[in-house]
Amino acid sequence: RNTSALVSLSLPSLVAVGNSINLRDNGALTFISMSALEEVGGDLLMGGYSYPYDYSPLANFSFESLSSIGGRFRVWSMRYLESFSMPALTHVARDVIIHGNTHLSSFEIPVLTNPEAHFTVEKNEELTSFSMPTLATIGHGLVIDDNTLLALVSLPELTEIGLALSVGDNPSLLSLSLPSVVNIGSYVDIRSDTSAVSLRDVSLPSLRTLGGMLRL
Repeated sequence: RNTSALVSLSLPSLVAVGNSINLRDNGALTFISMSALEEVGGDLLMGGYSYPYDYSPLANFSFESLSSIGGRFRVWSMRYLESFSMPALTHVARDVIIHGNTHLSSFEIPVLTNPEAHFTVEKNEELTSFSMPTLATIGHGLVIDDNTLLALVSLPELTEIGLALSVGDNPSLLSLSLPSVVNIGSYVDIRSDTSAVSLRDVSLPSLRTLGGMLRL
């Protein structure tokens, strides 16, 4: 952390980390490789920014073999990040947060099934779509908020949201369908961007139980 001269990090034989990986405030870092890493016992934190350190210039990253994170997975305030891929990640014990990445246009977490806390995608100005084809349950809330160019969200297998569904201020998102959601534990909060044409159609055809409030 705060290693302003570090340009690349390669740990090709690392298989497991007992606690957390915290890669933030690295103003020169352009390359990360941990291709054998399978498990992180704590958090995996990518990005962040605190004065006087500069934003990381990292444009993309992939943890090819990582299947389990024992804490949070957070990708935030990475101004130059364009894409990332977590092709083997199936389980995150706490939050998945993808927040405030100015030039992020795509990400892939194709086999994630059950983050146990929040799944949040917000304030990613150039993100146009995301698909989570195997995501089945979210322990707390699903938050999709303030993504300027987001036009498509695909969560075909999602059946349960433990706490809340919150969607708002995504001016390019005209429709949202969650075809398999049966239960939402607390509330649904749907908000539109008042300055532009925005969300017109919301479909939850399988929803049977809403534990709290519906707010539109």
